[in-house]
Order: sequence, then structure tokens, then C-alpha cells
Amino acid sequence: MHKHTSTMVALTAAIAAAAAPASATVTERGHLDDESYGFGYSCGFPMEVEGVASGNFRLRDGGDGLFFALDRITFREVHVNTETGGWFTISGRFAANETSARRVSGSLYEVRSVKAGQVVVITDSDGEVVARDRGAIRRTLLFDTGGDQVPGGELVELLDVDLAGPHEAFGNQCAIAEELTTDG
Repeated sequence: MHKHTSTMVALTAAIAAAAAPASATVTERGHLDDESYGFGYSCGFPMEVEGVASGNFRLRDGGDGLFFALDRITFREVHVNTETGGWFTISGRFAANETSARRVSGSLYEVRSVKAGQVVVITDSDGEVVARDRGAIRRTLLFDTGGDQVPGGELVELLDVDLAGPHEAFGNQCAIAEELTTDG
């Protein structure tokens, strides 16, 4: 799975886990205001990320322990190669909407989602834009709700990805990180 996609999935899951269920169709609404986060990843060299996100979210009760998220997020991250000190930024503004689901078995569902907008802008340390991904990313995920009536659960597998629009950075994060943060 694309490392940046993992971040947004984790951010969405954290938002969903913090929401409390209610009997209405929309179970929770909320707002993020410059929420900080961080994580690391490896491209054969260690990368550390510090980010900040703002936006809003809504959870809708889909029944049988399934909750659909609608997130509108603006974010900015600084990715640093801890061996060289080289860095670049990733920013974006998008809406992510879980649109439908089909029960596979038990608490396992195929969930369809779409993320649309200017999903990724990569800028080098000189302030030059090196990639701009925009349009839509449609995903089908295998998701386990845990069988309870509480928002959250576990992403089991990314089943399918369909890109619409230019997405030159999609799946190329490590190649971009190497180019922008190492000498060779």
C-alpha cells in the first residue's frame, strides 16, 4: 500500500475510533484544527515525517457495525531522511468518502471509497513543485468491523485502486524520497 495512503487511512481510522455511536443516521461530526501527527517509513534509508492536518469529518451509521466516513482534509507534512538531513514536503486538500459496502462474511466487508481533490503536492527543499497528483482515487478495501457496534475496525487488505486524473507520485514515494533526499 502507498505509504501516504497508509497515513490517511490511519488518520481516518483514528478519527473514527474517537467517535461515539448514536442512534441517528449521522453518528458523529467533528473538526480537526491543526492536529499534529508523525510517523516513520523506510525506503532502504529511514524517513521521519511530521505533519499537521485540518478539516472536518462525519460518520454515518451503515448498520451491522459498519460506519461510513466522509472526511474533508487539508494537510502538510515534512519528510526528512534521517541519514542525510535531506527533506521535502507533501501537502494536499481532498475529500475522502466511503460510499458503499458489501458484506463478504461475518464482520468482513468490501468497502468502496473515493478520495478526490488535489490529493498530493510534493515540493522539494528549494520550494519547487516536483509532483502534483489531482483527480480521484477510487479504492476497494477489505475491512473488518470487529463485529461490534463501535466505529473503527481493521483494514485487512487493499483490493483495488482506480486512478482518474494525473497521479505521477502515486506509488513512487520512495523513488521521490531518494531523488530529493540523497546524493545519488
